[in-house]
Amino acid sequence: MSQLESDIINHFGLSVNRPEVKITCPVCKRDKVKVSLGHTRPIVAHCFNKETSCSYTDIFNSFKRIVNMPASNTIIQEGQRNKQTLLDIENAFVRSRTSRFVPFDPDKHSNAYTQKKRLSDFYKLNFWDLQGLVYDERDNRLIMPIYTLDGDTLELATCQFLTGEGNPYGLKGISTKACFFPIGGAQAFYQAIDNYTPIALVEGLATGLAVRRLANGGYLVLAVTGINNFVNVVNAFKNSIGSVTYVMMDNDYGKSKQAADRSDQVKEQLEAMNIKVHRPVEENSDYFDQWQGGLDHG
Repeated sequence: MSQLESDIINHFGLSVNRPEVKITCPVCKRDKVKVSLGHTRPIVAHCFNKETSCSYTDIFNSFKRIVNMPASNTIIQEGQRNKQTLLDIENAFVRSRTSRFVPFDPDKHSNAYTQKKRLSDFYKLNFWDLQGLVYDERDNRLIMPIYTLDGDTLELATCQFLTGEGNPYGLKGISTKACFFPIGGAQAFYQAIDNYTPIALVEGLATGLAVRRLANGGYLVLAVTGINNFVNVVNAFKNSIGSVTYVMMDNDYGKSKQAADRSDQVKEQLEAMNIKVHRPVEENSDYFDQWQGGLDHG
């Protein structure tokens, strides 16, 4: 293996657990190129643009500029750290328990968010619903991996950190358009798709867990990253897997007229797309509140 091949593998974080990545072709800059570990040679790079027919040699040589790019720029450094963070999170389920990122276990992991949202109660009702979540044991943060669709396959796009000590936050500089977290993790997602389970979109992890329990596991529930992403996710599924059936919106925007108006606009857009939209009748309420109220009153 040449030094350049080794640099490419390290730069893109290729491993047995992540054998390929897709990036913009460095030659034609018009289509995606798949960079993967090969069998007969260390690196295989293939551009999907049939018009330009970018050669392996040209793509490979272009990587010299990418891997040798100076890292003095703060944005470049942060991008490299974010790539490594995502890779570490993606590998949380196959690494030893000595890793910083590990599968979330409500019996061992707790912070202000997990307590406020009563994740241990969800765990007791159905521990499968919490599969796919990751915990940062060093910084005491719950991590929700955020995916997008690549055809009919999940692709890890970014992540959201949940501490309960402020709003959820993610990795800087990464788009969250059409992104979501499937309640129950990737395994639940693929199983539901194979069984043609109805798809429901919600706002946030806790609401997603509540809707999943209120429906007794009858929906594939996707926690969407922000109300403005509902339409994006609906379109992404329509173009690849199939139609979204339900959207379960919050009704807790009363304190902000702008947010409440935006919620109404999104609701109208979804209904125009023949999506069944449900929203709690009570103001300043969401489906997590309803689930919690039902739990407290038996």
